[in-house]
Amino acid sequence: MLGDGPDAFKWTGQHIFDHIRWEVEQHARLGADGSVYHDRWSGAVAVSSLYVHPGTRLLCYAPDPRFRFRGGPFLKARAALRALGVDASSVADIRRYRVGGLRVWERRDCGWFIHTYRYVPEQLVRVITRSDGSEVPIYGTPRYERVATKQAGKKEIRESRRILERDPAGWGI
Repeated sequence: MLGDGPDAFKWTGQHIFDHIRWEVEQHARLGADGSVYHDRWSGAVAVSSLYVHPGTRLLCYAPDPRFRFRGGPFLKARAALRALGVDASSVADIRRYRVGGLRVWERRDCGWFIHTYRYVPEQLVRVITRSDGSEVPIYGTPRYERVATKQAGKKEIRESRRILERDPAGWGI
């Protein structure tokens, strides 16, 4: 039990054990989804900071969600643009683009440009004949291919103001 040693009866020892009780969640439980929760008057809350794991009884640490790695929106934006063949390696690059369906809007110094893409399904590239006479088909991977690029006019910009005024595809970066 916490605070049963010889120092627990001294004022300084008890003070340290009080801090441990305040800082470490000792009554955590596993939820149905496998996450660790602790019960509060408002309901079950995901554990953050130090806690005792309910299964192993080991001291564990869960980072506070406010301070977790915030690269998630950036990584999602980069993946969406990579699927369309656009390589954006920095946040500044990603902020130049807006995705609306199969159209990618790109902000340049002289205005907005619209890149239109189409989906190219898996296609037969060639057939290889093996030494035993059997044929092996080789297929290309499905991808998005740029069909056209043009500078956006005033009317198109007005019609697409909703896409152009928000963060790239709602990524919040």
